[in-house]
Amino acid sequence: MYCETCGQPTSPRRVVHEYYLSKISEIATLKDVVEAIEEELGIGMRELRAQRRNKDFVFGRHLYVRLAMDYTAKSTVQIGNFIDRDHTSILHLYKKKMEDDLELAYRRTGERLKAKLTSSLPSLS
Repeated sequence: MYCETCGQPTSPRRVVHEYYLSKISEIATLKDVVEAIEEELGIGMRELRAQRRNKDFVFGRHLYVRLAMDYTAKSTVQIGNFIDRDHTSILHLYKKKMEDDLELAYRRTGERLKAKLTSSLPSLS
């Protein structure tokens, strides 16, 4: 069996692995996103749903929206409902420019989320 794009030999296990990597956005759940944020920032579901505008909570919600939009196949309505927010709030947070500290947290948390999701994939060895 050969890879159609590079022409290199490949195995069925590699094909399955690559397929699941390409489908991460369909595998991730909103709960996975919240768990990754909790590990990174110590902000859980209760804080994300809070009505307070504490800087840390707003930062956590912004990170949640970015990750949920990029790593799940959920709609803005579903993402908003999960944290008791309107879909327009989700769109506003997603369009809002990421500051340097948010971008760093986004990258680290995104990598953690990918690692968690890919750890359940079949091993290549």
